[in-house]
Amino acid sequence: MVAAVVVVVVVAQLQLHCVHTAGSGYELVHEEPKPSHSYIGIIAMAILGSKERKLVLSDIYQWILDNYPYFRRRGPGWRNSIRHNLSLNDCFVKAGRSANGKGHYWAIHPANVDDFERGTPALSFITNNAVRR
Repeated sequence: MVAAVVVVVVVAQLQLHCVHTAGSGYELVHEEPKPSHSYIGIIAMAILGSKERKLVLSDIYQWILDNYPYFRRRGPGWRNSIRHNLSLNDCFVKAGRSANGKGHYWAIHPANVDDFERGTPALSFITNNAVRR
């Protein structure tokens, strides 16, 4: 059994991991930078960027994977964090059952929409230039 040796090199915001592999020496693996937004901000961007301003959980996950490559190489922990934030933050509300009956739509509470739209520049950009899917 060969133990992996990991060395992190940070060059101009680009992270490369040097991983020792059996037989082939070392391999450089590109590491995407961690998003600067909180989970709440990322969820809000996903929801506000959708045409109907509501998404089912699987669509929130997919939006995150499409827009933040950082999460593609992560385990299931980030998904737990998304569910946790949706369930425990009053700014997110269930907005009816999905069309296929599997789960609920999630939306932003009407009292918080303006806060998110004015909040961060990224959120303002998304809502002012909404992506229509």
